[in-house]
Parts: sequence; C-alpha cells; structure tokens
Amino acid sequence: MSDLDETTDIDEYVEKNRESLVRVLRHSNDTYARACAWALLDAGSDPPDIEQLERELQTLKQEGSA
Repeated sequence: MSDLDETTDIDEYVEKNRESLVRVLRHSNDTYARACAWALLDAGSDPPDIEQLERELQTLKQEGSA
C-alpha cells in the first residue's frame, strides 16, 4: 500500500465518521481515545476544519476549568 492509498483511506474514514470522532473529543474521559480521534481528524481534515476543532477544544478547556 502506498502513502497515497493510506492518506485516501484516512480521508475516507474521517469523512464517514467525523461526527463520532468529534463526539469522542467532546465527551470521552479516555485520553487515549481522544488522542486517537484528534490524530485521525488532524490527518483527514483540511486546515480550516482543524482550526475550528482547535477553537472548540479551547472552549471545552475553558468550560472545564470554570
């Protein structure tokens, strides 16, 4: 399998499972699961999507510390 094939597979997986991955980021207490979800979203998303996710994570951190 080439690097291009792997990238395409990740992109397809993220496209099909974006809502579930974001749900894991927002609601999971499992730091490993959250790290995996973040890595997949990072690898399979366009830069504007990543910026939006980073803003959402910052909001969650602020809400958690309040």
